[in-house]
Amino acid sequence: MRIFNEDVFDEFVTGTTEVFTPCRLDAVLGAAEKLMVHVRGTLVAGTSPTLTLKEYQSPDGRVWYTKDTLLTAQAMSVGSVYETVVYDPNNHPSMAYVRLGITLGGTMPGANIQVMVCGRAQHPLA
Repeated sequence: MRIFNEDVFDEFVTGTTEVFTPCRLDAVLGAAEKLMVHVRGTLVAGTSPTLTLKEYQSPDGRVWYTKDTLLTAQAMSVGSVYETVVYDPNNHPSMAYVRLGITLGGTMPGANIQVMVCGRAQHPLA
């Protein structure tokens, strides 16, 4: 059963420092048992740009633990659109708060990254 469908990130990212989905969405993302994540990269620039996407979870919104790596250094082509759908492969429920971390790799990478998430319950809600 679908709980939500949200655009959670839409920014031009430069460099190799990890950036995160907004904290105002942490509780929303944590409400789902499974996440289906649609990722799109446009205006891709740099030398050998890559994209890594991680899922983090937290019991209190302050201390974060890595739950899964959803994409690991996926190659993106300069001047092309990168698009994929990934899902949370972990069978364990998340903690109360969830955020996604986006990291570009390569030399002087840049891209407009859009992330849309569909949150689902594995079991019908009462």
